[in-house]
Amino acid sequence: MYNHKLKQSLKKISNKKYCILFSRATSAIYSIFHVIMEKNKKIVFPSNLCLNPVYAAIFAKSNFTFSDINYYTGNFSISSLSNTLSENKNISMIFCSHMYGIPNEVEKIKKKIGKKNIFLIEDCAQSMGSEINNNYLGSFGEIAIYSFGYSKNIDCDYGGALLTNDYKIFKEIEKFQNKDIDFVTINELRSYKKEYLKQYYNYINSNKKMGFNQYININHFKKLFVNKIKNNWIKKASLDIKKINYLRKIRNEKRKIYDDQFKNKIVFSKFNENFFPWRYNIYIPDQKRDKLLTKLWSNNIHANKLYHSLPKFLFNNTKYKNSILLEKNIINLWLDESVNKKYIKDTSKFIVNNLNSNS
Repeated sequence: MYNHKLKQSLKKISNKKYCILFSRATSAIYSIFHVIMEKNKKIVFPSNLCLNPVYAAIFAKSNFTFSDINYYTGNFSISSLSNTLSENKNISMIFCSHMYGIPNEVEKIKKKIGKKNIFLIEDCAQSMGSEINNNYLGSFGEIAIYSFGYSKNIDCDYGGALLTNDYKIFKEIEKFQNKDIDFVTINELRSYKKEYLKQYYNYINSNKKMGFNQYININHFKKLFVNKIKNNWIKKASLDIKKINYLRKIRNEKRKIYDDQFKNKIVFSKFNENFFPWRYNIYIPDQKRDKLLTKLWSNNIHANKLYHSLPKFLFNNTKYKNSILLEKNIINLWLDESVNKKYIKDTSKFIVNNLNSNS
């Protein structure tokens, strides 16, 4: 029953006809690359992004490139994306991640694509419930991806979904998904460890307070790429998605506390009432940023420094300047159910006071 209700709700918010549920959003992304990508064609990723979609492309043996981002949103820079499309004639897919709950300029991206045969994939893992012009994110591209994993806007600690209006793609991905096999084997992960995962493991080992220690175990990392559907998350997801606008309202009330505390003192990410914030970002020059993070962690305050400049992280490519700058300066602060309004007010005061004391 809840399986059907969840699919119907997802179809409604994404304006899509067909829905497939997955164990993880990463598995859904992997299935797209495995089923759809043509040989010698490329995916465009934003240069500042969660590692998992790029690893999904690597494991699916898909070619890809990057485009730089807007420093203040983490989303595609339209001018950089335009240059990427001009320089690469073999682009067949744009992986449009709406970062931190902030929408990409998706309508401008669609105009850039024009009549080119390019798939627009909307990755709404961090932005379920955000809207543009009264349309939820996920309703603009050919395929929408949603996540219900740990700390996402609807947190079920598990689960993902893929939606599309293309029946042929739906059936092909559904057929692949129904094989009920491990998409990526342990041996495949081990074979990639030297080339790609080494940086990931080294990074986690040097940032143990980041909360990623569980991924040190390669068997745990493999769980991101398995097709093992559990049903215990589906009921919670189907109930929560019905009240998504209410959940967005609560999150924005918390966000406004940060806004009020940081106004005219700290540079922060800009949201409006139609966005469903995933994380609250502040931008601190790199030397001060790392000192502040150390103080936050030592006081058991939730804070993070996501995400990497992936071209630099994976390939030592320093071309994408905005993503490199963002990686050095960003701090993510929590807004989810794990923190209340008093905690947010105390945290923001702690940050302002510590920055003032160091100035």
